[in-house]
Amino acid sequence: MANSRRGRFHLEMHWWHGAHFPLWGRPELLVRALDWYPRVLGLARATARGQGLPGRAVAQAGRPGRAESPSPIGTFLLWQQPHPIHLPAVAMTATRLGEPRAAVDALLLDSPKNGYLPNGHNRRSARLPAYLPGNGGLPAAVALMAAGWDGGPPRPGFPDGWPVRHEGLVQAP
Repeated sequence: MANSRRGRFHLEMHWWHGAHFPLWGRPELLVRALDWYPRVLGLARATARGQGLPGRAVAQAGRPGRAESPSPIGTFLLWQQPHPIHLPAVAMTATRLGEPRAAVDALLLDSPKNGYLPNGHNRRSARLPAYLPGNGGLPAAVALMAAGWDGGPPRPGFPDGWPVRHEGLVQAP
């Protein structure tokens, strides 16, 4: 399978790769991936200091337990265009704001970057047949829309009257 970072670990979107696992009742799959962050804390602080910022700046594309992979711009890269994760983020925001129609519309928006193959992969191009942050964003949004959050209303991301049922989804905090 192709990798949009040319074989380098793709870390700046880790949330989208794994945040859905606890919401789908599989928290152990996220937990085992999180031990990387304490190991690179010193490097992340040094990167932030080098950028004149407080706190931490985690490598965008790195190596396990190491600093940024060679890239003249990687540390400073900001997303300048819509990503497949933006539409699930819009859906999740609309759900929390009590706008279920907007949530559904975001997930169903007809856009080349919002397409999913029958096997569930978010395809970007022939070079990138499975864009994994897009694959993680959709199940995270659906879980929030169907199961809701602690103290929130039932199935908050779907319009009234829609027959929505789910099994095993966990409410978000």
